[in-house]
Amino acid sequence: MLPKEDRDIISQIGRYHYNKMKKLNMTLKEYTEFKKETKSKIKQKKNEKNKVRYRTIRYIERYCDLQMKCQVCGKRAEIHHPNYKDYLKINLLCKEHHILLHNFELIPPKVIDLEQIKVKEQPKIEKQEYIKEKLQDIKKDVLSGYYNYSTLSEKYKISTGTIKKYLKKETDWNILEEKLKKASIVLDKKMKHKNNPIQKYRMENKMTIKEFSDITQIPVPTLRAIESGKTDIRKISFKTRYKLNKVLEQN
Repeated sequence: MLPKEDRDIISQIGRYHYNKMKKLNMTLKEYTEFKKETKSKIKQKKNEKNKVRYRTIRYIERYCDLQMKCQVCGKRAEIHHPNYKDYLKINLLCKEHHILLHNFELIPPKVIDLEQIKVKEQPKIEKQEYIKEKLQDIKKDVLSGYYNYSTLSEKYKISTGTIKKYLKKETDWNILEEKLKKASIVLDKKMKHKNNPIQKYRMENKMTIKEFSDITQIPVPTLRAIESGKTDIRKISFKTRYKLNKVLEQN
């Protein structure tokens, strides 16, 4: 039977850590410090790996014309680094094949060198010219009251930060800012389903819900319920769905 002191240690740290402590020939104090250092090193290593992953993702987003598909099966892929010291050499694997690779149950596919992938980014000067060319159209959309930053970004393929940066230089910035705030309240709070076809149609055609009701002959309350997500668009009556599709398919 173990001495009382050892039994107390086991009750404190568990049998596994007690055996490990004895194997390392350490005291409880030394083993506690050893665990802290080990945990700190693991956390540091994990953070370093996350930084490498982030750099790789940002590089792909900015520069690479690359489809994120598994090299084995073609499903949606995760990034695997054969060597974290070279963040531009990767494999693309789905979750299942990624696990198999780490378990040494999969032959590693050919490494993708991101430096050899076609660059997709336009030269900076071309981007600036494109933004300046589209700025008046962006302003018109903002003043219409149907667009916020995220919908403008989606339409013009410009980041929200860049849009704000250029709009702030305009003399009517205060008016534009107020319109953007109001549009955000409508789009982000009331219209929860941003892929809803009714919302998309109304935004593209700069149409109020009353105007949309007039052309579809569907009551406003019904449209509001569908648009807000209270009523599932897949569960509406055949007659209402027919009226909707008739208008939406013409767009």
